[in-house]
Amino acid sequence: MMIQNKEELISNSSGDFKEVRADVLEILEYALERAQPKFAIQRTVRVKGDILWLGELPINLSEVKRVFVIGFGKASGQMAIELERVLNDRISDGIVIVKRGSAQKARKIRIITGQHPVSTMENVKATERLLEMVDEADVGDVIICLISGGGSALLTLPKRGISIEDLSKTNEVLIKSGAAIDEINAVRKHLSQVKGGQLVARAHPARLVSLIISDVVGDRLDVIASGPTAPDKSTYADAVKVLQKYGLWRRVPSSVRRILESGQRGGLPETPKDDDTIFESAYNRIILSNDVMLSAAAERALEGGYSPHIVQDVTGESRVEAPKQLEDALRLKTPSCLISGGETTVKVTGSGKGGPNQEFVLACVEGINGKRIVVAAIDSDGIDGFTDVAGAMADGNSLQRAIELGLSPTKFLEDNDAYHFFKKNKDLLLTGQTGTNVNDLRLFLCF
Repeated sequence: MMIQNKEELISNSSGDFKEVRADVLEILEYALERAQPKFAIQRTVRVKGDILWLGELPINLSEVKRVFVIGFGKASGQMAIELERVLNDRISDGIVIVKRGSAQKARKIRIITGQHPVSTMENVKATERLLEMVDEADVGDVIICLISGGGSALLTLPKRGISIEDLSKTNEVLIKSGAAIDEINAVRKHLSQVKGGQLVARAHPARLVSLIISDVVGDRLDVIASGPTAPDKSTYADAVKVLQKYGLWRRVPSSVRRILESGQRGGLPETPKDDDTIFESAYNRIILSNDVMLSAAAERALEGGYSPHIVQDVTGESRVEAPKQLEDALRLKTPSCLISGGETTVKVTGSGKGGPNQEFVLACVEGINGKRIVVAAIDSDGIDGFTDVAGAMADGNSLQRAIELGLSPTKFLEDNDAYHFFKKNKDLLLTGQTGTNVNDLRLFLCF
C-alpha cells in the first residue's frame, strides 16, 4: 500500500464520498505502481549471449573492456538495483546519487546520497566521486547512465567562482518564482560543470548510454535533469533573460551574475551544442514518462466503472489551471474520471507552505462544494514542493468541513498555505518517497 494514510483519508468524509475516495486512492496507487522504474528497466534491458540490448541498441559485450554504471535522480536507486539484477557480474563498478532518506542498497553499485531540492556540499562531494569513475573510463569502455528527475539538484558541481551556497540560493529563488522547468534549467546549465551536455564531454572517448526517466512536459532530453548527456539549446544570454524576466537578476548572488555576464560576452565556453562530435559516442533513450502513469490511471478507472478522459502535458499556475480542469470535468457524463498529467507551478507571494498539487486541490475546494465529485493531485515522487507529502484531496463536502473548523480556503490560497489547510482538514496525501518521478497526476472523479 503506497498511500500511508489511506484509511484516514477514506474516513474523513461521509456517505457516497467515502466509496469514491477509496476509488480515487486505488487509482492513484495503481498508477504509481505501474510507474515504478523496475518495470521500465525490465522492458528495456536484456542480455542474450554476449549481446546486451539497451532498448533497440545492441552492444557486443565481448568487445567491451568494462561496463560502468552511473546515475543521479530520485528514481536512479531503483533503476540501479534492477539493472544490476539483469547484468550481474558484467558490471565493473558503479555509483548513483539518490535523495537522502532513500533506503536502498545494491550489491556492486554504490548508492550514495545528496540533498534535494536545494543542493549542499554533500551533493558536490557525491558528484566528484561519480566523476572520478567517469574519468577512469576510456576507449572500449561503456558507461550506462541512469537519469531521472531530481538529477539537477543531486548532480551538482558549480562552475569555478561560484560557491554551493550561491548556487543553492539561485536555485531556490528560481523554484519559487513560477518559472518553467526549461527556464530554470537554462540557468542551472550555465552555472554548472556537468549539466547541459557537459557530462558527455567528461566521459569522452568512452561510450555513454543513458537510460532516462522523464519528469518534464514534452520529454525533452535537454531539460530532464538539466540535460547532462544531451546537446544544449540554451545559451548564457538565455540564462540572463530568465533571471531578468522574473525579476531575479539583482536577487541572485554577484558571483552568479559575474559568471553569466562573462559567458554572454564570450569569456567562457558555451555548453556543447548538437553539432559537437562528442555526441557521436552518446546514446539517449527515454524508458519511462508521465504517459505510462496516465494510461495506468485510465485503465484502473475504467475497471472501476468510470469513463476515463486523459489530458496530457498540463502546465501553468496551479490556481489558474484548477478551475479550468474542474469546468471540463463537470461537463463529462457521469460516472467519469478526468485524468491529467504534466506539471503546474506556483508563484509564491505568501508566507505559507505547500506545493503545486496541494495548491491545485485547494483552488478547487469552493468550486466543488455540494457537487458529487472528488479531486486529488499528487507529485509522483511523493514530495510536493517543499513539503513531506505527495499532494492532497477534497470532495463536495470539504468546504463545509473547513467552515466548521474555521478555515477559509481563499485566505489559505492567498498565503500559498495549502499544506496547513489540508493538514487541519486531514486531507494531505502521504506516500513517502515513491522511488519514481514522472511528473504529476491529477484526478477528478464525478459520480
